[in-house]
Amino acid sequence: MSRTTRERHGNTGELSSVNSKASLFLKTAYHMMTNPINMAVYGITWFHLCSLCRFGRLSRNLPILSACSLWWIGAAGYGVWLWSAYDRHKIRVVFRRLKADGNMLTVTAATTTTEEKEPGEKVFAGEDVKWYIMRKAYCQIFLRDKTVLVLALQEIGQEERAFLELKLSTVHIRNKRGFKAAAGLFLAAVTLYGSFHVVRSAIPYQGELSWYLKDLRDKRSVVLRHDNVYEAGIEGILEDIRKEVDLPEKLCVTTSFNLHFAPDGKVLSLDTMLCGFDENGDFVDSYLISYSLGRSRKVSIWLHGAVTVDTYDANKDIQPLIEAVSAMPLEETVAEWSGESCYGILYYGTREWSSQEGIRYLNRMGEYRLPAADEDSFSGYSISVFCPDNDAVTPVRYLYMGYQLFAEEEAEYTADYYPEKESEYTAGYYPEKESEYTAGYYPKKESEYTTDYYPEKDVYRADDDSEAADGLTGQNSDSLSYHVRSTGNIWRTCEDYPPEEYGSIRETGERYYADKNGEKIYHYNYWNFYLKDTLPGADQVNRFLEEKEREMTKAWQERGQWHCENETLEEDYDKNAYGDNHPFDVMEFRCLTYLDGSYCSLVFFAQHYTGGVSAFPSLCAYTIDVNTGQEAQLQQIAPHMTREEWIALIDQTFEEEQGFKMLFPNTEYEETAGECWYRSYEEEGWGSGFYLTKEGIAFYYGFGQTAWEGEGLIEVLVPWEELYQRAVELG
Repeated sequence: MSRTTRERHGNTGELSSVNSKASLFLKTAYHMMTNPINMAVYGITWFHLCSLCRFGRLSRNLPILSACSLWWIGAAGYGVWLWSAYDRHKIRVVFRRLKADGNMLTVTAATTTTEEKEPGEKVFAGEDVKWYIMRKAYCQIFLRDKTVLVLALQEIGQEERAFLELKLSTVHIRNKRGFKAAAGLFLAAVTLYGSFHVVRSAIPYQGELSWYLKDLRDKRSVVLRHDNVYEAGIEGILEDIRKEVDLPEKLCVTTSFNLHFAPDGKVLSLDTMLCGFDENGDFVDSYLISYSLGRSRKVSIWLHGAVTVDTYDANKDIQPLIEAVSAMPLEETVAEWSGESCYGILYYGTREWSSQEGIRYLNRMGEYRLPAADEDSFSGYSISVFCPDNDAVTPVRYLYMGYQLFAEEEAEYTADYYPEKESEYTAGYYPEKESEYTAGYYPKKESEYTTDYYPEKDVYRADDDSEAADGLTGQNSDSLSYHVRSTGNIWRTCEDYPPEEYGSIRETGERYYADKNGEKIYHYNYWNFYLKDTLPGADQVNRFLEEKEREMTKAWQERGQWHCENETLEEDYDKNAYGDNHPFDVMEFRCLTYLDGSYCSLVFFAQHYTGGVSAFPSLCAYTIDVNTGQEAQLQQIAPHMTREEWIALIDQTFEEEQGFKMLFPNTEYEETAGECWYRSYEEEGWGSGFYLTKEGIAFYYGFGQTAWEGEGLIEVLVPWEELYQRAVELG
């Protein structure tokens, strides 16, 4: 046939592809794998590979797998050589005639050309056959001298074919067709079984392989070069880690930060879990960090841990630990325990202590002091320095105070809830003597810094000579333009809920910050209130108030740090002025105005000072849903009232109490009292707000919100009866 045809059943036209390189390679590989010794080694290899992936057992499995690997390398080398030999000695023509001559077999081709340069005849004995492959159309014979020939079976007679099969039957059983078929099934079964267990062990928590793959994906390692805690502190360790892992700037501990070091400062071990947050406080990733000098000089970091935190928690921030370790006299501290082989640093974030044992206050400048003799309760960022191998040694517990300064007399800064002696920095609840910086409940003397809710004169006014008086209408512009009287409603209602009977007032203690010259540049203080546990919704209300205090003090700490880094008292403020002429913030609880099974209302007074004549005062009231612990909105309390109805009701009540309702008439700021209150309320700033009383809802304005100048608390009280009447009118 002149045209090349593909081999099919009954077609003997072209069988040369049977001897192609690819075909010979596959057949040689199969011949090698079906060798009984290779089959045994194959089974052993899979068994120990499965054991390694499922259970590990490196000391047991690795030596055997290493030996098997060497065997397969040798087998592969021999297989390649055998395939190459078969390819070199193969006879490319297809033999189509067979003749038996005693024990010898003679095969001949139908045609022979000189171009093919192939023998037209091949004579061999039955003993010369190494192995063979029998198909319906052909028989491929592999001789011991590495010759490969193909015989077309459909062109020889039945007697010749029977004689061929008889001669091939003398071949060893392992090279026969039946054995190779069974061997193939065995290899397939071993492969499927082993593959199943290897793949299964890669599923999380199903085998040792899953942990290895997790480490490959999530684990990072870096050499710890800053390995002396005296010299590099905690920041040096994080600097090394950041070379391999992109750590966010905000980091919090989820459990603890536990570091052990030698007497010379060399880091011995470290274990901690950190959570990272972006600049918006959103969770980024978790970082499990572990280091042991006895195992390796590398720090191991695991990413994408199971721990996730929804929001950033300032109480667990790691930055205070970094600053405290760099500032504290660590080497001098552990020198007190000479003879120990190991020391430790333990940090959980903020902690509370009920004993003075081991307590030391520490600030950013490295100054530290012991607590006052009458102090028995402590809280703050706590860094414990201890002896891991000796429980008898009392740890030193540093309470990190940031940029605060320590007074020469420690008692001056004692966090005493009920101080017997007032100082110019103390806000007393029942002071015997008033000063211009004291916000007393019942001040006997007014000063320009005192917020008195029972003023003898109307201080919220605009006089003739003020710029605001020009153009005001609705009043006689030749005399007083208008008066806005402070109603003092808050003090009429708070008597129903004496603070000492419903809870307790807690002071965080004044926190001072110093500039680069060591001068006081900023301070803050917060007096919070906590309900007694037996009152309705106490847990929810107290959690709400704790969170508000945490948010406020966090903002103040950032402000204090900014002042420390960017300003000095000498350059930016009048350090010789009388009193504290540096910025400060104060938040004081004033009274509990309402409490039942649904809502709790509390009022706070705040002062924000940035320099100048006086601080900016403001009132801050919270009305809390005692069942959910969330701040209640006006719409929740009276859902039948719309915005326009609230404005009209506030206008009506304001006009009844003050004699008018239009503020700043004939100016670009003109608006009614109700519009003014609601606009500020919607802006959620430090302006207007409301609180509940037994008589009704009190709506208060921000200082300076209803007149151009002056001081005093301006509010209107909408009685509950008025709201009920409106509800009846609306059906």
